[in-house]
Amino acid sequence: MCWRLVLVLVSLVRFAHATHVWLVHINSLVSIETALSRISAVDEQDLRTHVHAALVDRVKEGQRPVIEYLRAMAVDGMTITPLWISNSIVVRVSELTPTVASAVEVIRWLPGVATVEEDAIVMRLIGFQDQMEYDEEEKVGTRSSDAQPQGNVADLHAPQLWRAGVTGQGVVVASIDSGVRYSHDALRDNFRGTTRHPDGTATYAFDYAFWAVPGTTPSQITPDSADEVGHGTHTMGTAVGSRGIGVAPNATWITARAFDLNGAAKKSDFLLAAQWVLCPTKFDGHDRNCSLGANVITNSFGVDRSTPEFANWKWLDDVLRTWKAAGVHSVFASGNTNGFQCGSVYFPGSSDLTLAVGALIGTKTLWGASGKGPSFVDSTTGDSRQRAIIKPDFVAPGAAIRSALSVKDDSYTRLTGTSMATPHVAGAIALLLSAQRSRPGLSDQPDALLEALKTSAYQKMSKPFLVPSTCGNTSYAKYPNNIYGWGLPNVCLAATKLGVTCQERQQYWSSDDAMTGVLEVA
Repeated sequence: MCWRLVLVLVSLVRFAHATHVWLVHINSLVSIETALSRISAVDEQDLRTHVHAALVDRVKEGQRPVIEYLRAMAVDGMTITPLWISNSIVVRVSELTPTVASAVEVIRWLPGVATVEEDAIVMRLIGFQDQMEYDEEEKVGTRSSDAQPQGNVADLHAPQLWRAGVTGQGVVVASIDSGVRYSHDALRDNFRGTTRHPDGTATYAFDYAFWAVPGTTPSQITPDSADEVGHGTHTMGTAVGSRGIGVAPNATWITARAFDLNGAAKKSDFLLAAQWVLCPTKFDGHDRNCSLGANVITNSFGVDRSTPEFANWKWLDDVLRTWKAAGVHSVFASGNTNGFQCGSVYFPGSSDLTLAVGALIGTKTLWGASGKGPSFVDSTTGDSRQRAIIKPDFVAPGAAIRSALSVKDDSYTRLTGTSMATPHVAGAIALLLSAQRSRPGLSDQPDALLEALKTSAYQKMSKPFLVPSTCGNTSYAKYPNNIYGWGLPNVCLAATKLGVTCQERQQYWSSDDAMTGVLEVA
């Protein structure tokens, strides 16, 4: 029995010396919707700054007494981080002492404190497996220009828009994921933190470019450790990678590494990441600059709305609402789920505040496990009823997608899932934003861009195989529907609707060609 007692004591010692984190939630006198509605019309460059200022004003008075109390305690190893995207304070201590435990109990009773919540894992990457196996592929060429666009990229008619000079320039794409191998051949040149030198070498910095959970030092973010899961590198490659793998290869990218080796993220880390992608800071968390924030955020996490844990996710609505108010396009995977079930799109992709993307096999057939609609959201009339909305919003290639692999700078692999489909649409939006900004006088309103994307999408999909062809009383053949949404984006045609000249007829291999052996003429 003695060895068991020793193990228990060792566990207790480790627990006592582990970092402990709490979220102190403050009652708000002003709702986040009200605070955001007070923002006056401003141009796009200033909008994120105004959103940040409005939310800081919303929370600062309520947070002040709690922060003053915590600072007066003068506990060694305690850090206090006020949030503004949520009316909450992150309290982190390096050692759980009786003094700290007593202080936490006192905080619960301070005026204005709603709840004190111990930090915990709240989300996982969609489709993440405990052991991910990759088949490494040969690199293609030695320069970006050596590689032709892959079939999955051509399926969105992105190369035609590239020929018009629109490649994503001037747009920032962010991810909240497992990290990104920033030195990868297909990703280093448009990483914000890259500096190229005359001799051809590159150095990397992380200010305003790479966020990691508190306690991480820059020396710990090496190329090999930046993404030890591989998920974030692969998805970012599809969105903005060069060498033919990405939809918007000249968009600038940044990333927030909120997910750990198990594909899990804690609530405090996600909230910090969510406000960082909107208003990035230096790596040490100081000198916030909202003008450097993301225009598009690609995400591959979510929760099944039929599970009990969904009730614990509603706080994420405020994050989505903030991103949207700041003019940011957030794109989410619809989820890898029960293929026979309608109404299976994961939250937050199921929200009307964001876009959800389903996965295709090639360009005409739904990948069976892709989440399907409809989704039910709160009524806009103020009553307790919910209304049904079409989900997913779009579909994109998601089967055997070739993209960057995080193990080496010149490695690539193929993965399948809605996580692989989602960055196609994020890249498509980045291209259209770039198109708008490259032509003086074009509308840069988010609604105009999305309307162009919807009304130009490819809508000749096949009847889904072995899974429902009708969901929410809407057939797969009538668009929009709860299986294919509005369809597969055609960025060339969408850009034309926005006033940008794009020549449609250009030959590229389609992702269907592996099955048909036919060269498709766009």
